[in-house]
Amino acid sequence: MTTLTKTNETTVIAPLAEAEMAALEQQIRTDIKAFQRVGLALIRIRDGRGYRLRGFKTFEAYCERVWDFTDRHGRRLIAAAETAEKVKAAVGVEPSSESVARVLAPVANDPIVLQRVAEKLQMKQATIANASAEKVAEVVAAVTGKPRPAKKDDKPRHTRPATNGKPAPAPAPAVGADDATTLQAILTSARSFLANHPWLADDDAARRLVGQLDQALIVAGNLLKAAYSRAGTPPAGKPGTKEPAGPPRCPSCKQPVKPGEPWCDNCGAAL
Repeated sequence: MTTLTKTNETTVIAPLAEAEMAALEQQIRTDIKAFQRVGLALIRIRDGRGYRLRGFKTFEAYCERVWDFTDRHGRRLIAAAETAEKVKAAVGVEPSSESVARVLAPVANDPIVLQRVAEKLQMKQATIANASAEKVAEVVAAVTGKPRPAKKDDKPRHTRPATNGKPAPAPAPAVGADDATTLQAILTSARSFLANHPWLADDDAARRLVGQLDQALIVAGNLLKAAYSRAGTPPAGKPGTKEPAGPPRCPSCKQPVKPGEPWCDNCGAAL
């Protein structure tokens, strides 16, 4: 069955015929829980404008009237199917469910991250093919350093009682001596990832973002210095102590740095 043609190096998606449309709809009816097959069938119907064969002007209307789900859910199934194919290409197995594919969608384009997720799951006696969405979400958060999305049953944080009908403002977080090091480490890690990832070596957007992170390191350092000053907290050391003699050193990696340099040549931290 031929569905694609090429004209002047441009891929043209052929409209659907009635026989193929009926086969795709039967696939959705019989495999309504097999998210990947359903998603691929919906992609073909959407791109081949098969919904017009059923008298609908839009794919959204077709999803709502024929399958009784919203366009948003249809897009989620399509995204899950596309993610499953990328995951299989990277690690050799497919997600166990649409919810697992949804968790992996943000990292589906990075095979290195997917490999690390698969390795960490294996250490937990699990795989992408059988792990729950919650377990996969925890591993993805550990690999990427991003917090796990809150669950529906997570208890809300306590807030201060309202004053005059309006919530009282939350207290400002305390400024500690380690704040600068923590923030610099996060920005430096992001800069290092973008600058050294083999898939981004020739990417102009990645290079521009690396330059922006260089500036962000400088700005973050200045903002934190101002915060320390307002809080009356010295950025390092104890009150009343003098700087040790000798060449200046990076506050993060402790290596010597040149006076006047905006960041450390060794670890990239702002000075």
